Amino acid sequence: MSLAPSPSSALPAVRIRAITTVPLIGESPKGGWSAEIKPEDSIHALIAVHTDAGITGFGSVFTDGRLVHLKAATDADARLAKADAEISAKIAAADAALAKATAKALSGIEAMAAEAAADIVAKVSGAKVTSAQA
Repeated sequence: MSLAPSPSSALPAVRIRAITTVPLIGESPKGGWSAEIKPEDSIHALIAVHTDAGITGFGSVFTDGRLVHLKAATDADARLAKADAEISAKIAAADAALAKATAKALSGIEAMAAEAAADIVAKVSGAKVTSAQA
């Protein structure tokens, strides 16, 4: 019996929308440490991971909540920078494709205009001219 999900029971993709961190600050029980914990110290943090599916997962970590918040913010900044670079690359590719299509369209318009000018000259003067001469 396999524990792997079958393709028909695969879960839908869920993306993380936001991460919220909450440092726990306040009075802590005496720990017997050489430097006892002060009420302004943070030694635990709660974490909430919010998804685009409306599902939120919760966890906790035994470390300074300010460090947890800084790590989450740094990771978010890195993801935003990566997304910005990907978007910039897609915009540059789209701009290049648009410039190529515009140049091709303008070339076609110029050729048609030259052909039309040659036709006008032929109709007005009766002389045959090539598109290049027009």
